[in-house]
Amino acid sequence: RMDRGRVEHDNLQRSRQLGLPTVEPLGHGFATVDGARRSCVVTRTIAGSPLPLAAASTGELAAAGALLRTVHERGMAPNDLHPGNLLVGSDGSLHLLDLTSVHH
Repeated sequence: RMDRGRVEHDNLQRSRQLGLPTVEPLGHGFATVDGARRSCVVTRTIAGSPLPLAAASTGELAAAGALLRTVHERGMAPNDLHPGNLLVGSDGSLHLLDLTSVHH
């Protein structure tokens, strides 16, 4: 069975090495939740909230589009990217989350 926590940790680390604004991975491992063993990744906290797609400003949408273009230009293709995986920092900056299914 694939260790999704390790995959996400490694994808976040590689994305940061490519200069992409992602959360900083601190570690990965396993946790037991309701008796089931689950893989997990621990990241540094960033103050912010998910991109509010329905209420996003034109500037936020343009910034998200520019970020996605940069992601693709750097050779990455996130398969399950959605607004909840884009964190808007308290300063308005965008950060990528949940890169488990990225293809390089």
